[in-house]
Amino acid sequence: MELTKLKNNLMFKQSNQAVKTVKHLIVRFNLLICMFLFLGNCVQSPKYHKKYFFFAYFGEKKIDTTSRMDFQILSEHFASDSQNIYFDEQILKGVDRDSFVVLNDYYLKDKNFVYYYQITSDITINSPKVFIILIPLDLTVKFEKKLNVDIVKDADPKTFSPFPKNKLDYGYAIDKHHLYYMGSEVTFVNQMAEVRFLEKTVHPILITPSEVIYQGKIISKDVGTFQVFGNYAKDKQNCFFIDFEKMDQFPCLANQLSTLEYNEQNPWGYVHSDYAKDLKNVYYQGKVIEGADPKTFTLLEGDKDHCCLAKDKKNRYNQGIQLN
Repeated sequence: MELTKLKNNLMFKQSNQAVKTVKHLIVRFNLLICMFLFLGNCVQSPKYHKKYFFFAYFGEKKIDTTSRMDFQILSEHFASDSQNIYFDEQILKGVDRDSFVVLNDYYLKDKNFVYYYQITSDITINSPKVFIILIPLDLTVKFEKKLNVDIVKDADPKTFSPFPKNKLDYGYAIDKHHLYYMGSEVTFVNQMAEVRFLEKTVHPILITPSEVIYQGKIISKDVGTFQVFGNYAKDKQNCFFIDFEKMDQFPCLANQLSTLEYNEQNPWGYVHSDYAKDLKNVYYQGKVIEGADPKTFTLLEGDKDHCCLAKDKKNRYNQGIQLN
């Protein structure tokens, strides 16, 4: 009965959502047509680049560097000459030209301020025919970029730098005493040399001398006992389930928590599953599987996808849902 109600509720939600989003689906469908069938009519956002290792271009337009002394390409979207800093050939006002630096895909700085920036895309379609004709032959889609810049409050331009340097860019940065994430201060750190990413995990978990940080949020202050097991983690008192957006805490017997692993790796190289258990409960993605027996609960090794199937002495489970 409960499974039937769950299916009916799910079908209702899906139907309701489909009605609300039908216009968006039409736009996306036609955009896919443009991308795959009419690539010649899709006008991409222009970028700074060089042709033949020497000539500067913005998109397909050659830049006349004879009239713009000391012209330099700083990144795909930023450039400078002896007079100005440019974003996509538009003068960027309010920055100091001589000290301006593009640090990475999140941060800029000059001698006065540190800036957090985001580049957003506006998509424009040239003809309303896109909504009524399946394959409009005269369709043109343009991608235009917009720059949003905010000053990073209290950041020190002299010591500010992305963290880590010369590695994957996670949106973190540091100055002499503070750690930042996506332009906002996360925490005070007295010893920056001891800030590091936790090794032997696919998740970018940051460790300071006193805190565990994930996606810019302080998760735990018990650094000494914090451990990661696949998509689960725990410290002395708490348990966590990790996905690529957040780390959720859930109640469990932390000293007894163990994850269920496959004997053989799947094609992507993972042996961990989203199942875990302690002496009282079995969990799927951090949620209790009601009625599951921790003593006999095991993974089904025949699950070709290595993600979802399990069993105990009475039932079988798929993604934590009882099948029997």
